[in-house]
Amino acid sequence: MKTLYTWLKLATLCCIYCFFFIAFAFAAAPPDVADCSLNFASYPYLPSGNCIGENGKVILWGSISSHLCCRNALNALFQVLAVRANQIPDSIIFIGQDSWNQCSSPFPSQPLVSLHSCGFDNFYSGSSKCSNLSLSQIQGSPPYLEAVKLCSDLSSSFDNTCKNCTDAIAKVAESLLALVQRQKDHTERTLCSLAAVLSVAAANVTDSSFGPNLFSCMSSLDDFGKDHNLFRIHFLPYIQVYVPRTR
Repeated sequence: MKTLYTWLKLATLCCIYCFFFIAFAFAAAPPDVADCSLNFASYPYLPSGNCIGENGKVILWGSISSHLCCRNALNALFQVLAVRANQIPDSIIFIGQDSWNQCSSPFPSQPLVSLHSCGFDNFYSGSSKCSNLSLSQIQGSPPYLEAVKLCSDLSSSFDNTCKNCTDAIAKVAESLLALVQRQKDHTERTLCSLAAVLSVAAANVTDSSFGPNLFSCMSSLDDFGKDHNLFRIHFLPYIQVYVPRTR
């Protein structure tokens, strides 16, 4: 009888431990992508082969420390944010931190990639002064209007207008830094640059090529640093030259 009591006691303890283990496991589970308020269904993340192969470090758009694998994640994110800003111009262009945390789960099409793993943790309203701006606060400025004008020509003459577009966006960023009076703050400079890109992208979301062209142009500012040289050296030995045979 004593032995039976001991076994029953152990079984009860095991059940209690299992209950708490399962409860904590579910409580700690990351938010599902369906909980994210951003509409990635309409503008989905496109899987990248860079996440499988050489995934070197890069400063995306000249301001975001990340990996080459995350370029598509950044493009998808800003396309979605641009559409949102266009639809509600008086709302803050970045979403709040709580909503942002709900969007940190991996992309279903490539589970190794998420906004969190890409280092985009501070892209929410409240993380800086520029992150609290609305599209309507940016739209009327001369630098913004000039940037929209120059970046709208990318579809017809990409090579000739891309640098003009990025230079104009840089001026928008500088005007935002002056507006919030935080020119020497590195985090603020990054968020103001992103706010500038986002606001310009929001100018013409009905044109399906405008956003992709703009983000492709922004990739011209990507800084690979030393990793870029290593990447090129890695592939140089595999370059072969074929010479036609002579009879």
